[in-house]
Amino acid sequence: MPAPFYVTTCVMAAETIMHTGALRINESGRLDMKIGVIRCMQTEDMCPGTSDYKAIQNRTGAFEGVEEPIEIIGHINCGGCPGKKALLRAKMLAGRGADTIAFASCIGKGNPIGYPCPFHKKWIEIIKKELPEIRYLDYTH
Repeated sequence: MPAPFYVTTCVMAAETIMHTGALRINESGRLDMKIGVIRCMQTEDMCPGTSDYKAIQNRTGAFEGVEEPIEIIGHINCGGCPGKKALLRAKMLAGRGADTIAFASCIGKGNPIGYPCPFHKKWIEIIKKELPEIRYLDYTH
């Protein structure tokens, strides 16, 4: 069983604070999560992101075990196939304060149409290489 997310967050905190200053410790000594969500542009007409927001609010899916407050910095699409704009979108979210990028479930799992993005592995690899100080979640719900 993997370690709870908040343990990973605390381990990464000191290094991330030194590099970006993006994480902040709240009054209870926990880190606040500032999240940006990147979603599939092709599914926007079918899904308003409700399940992403419910997962954040109810601490389910990728957010299970997260105890710190979560601030949503932004929710943006990937820019369309083949995902060449995804890096720019991730940099935009990071520039606005996101310390965590969540790739919505429509990207890797293919929700709600059952068709995962055929390009996501490559552009996620590029984003992680370009923004190593950011934490990543491979899905939302």
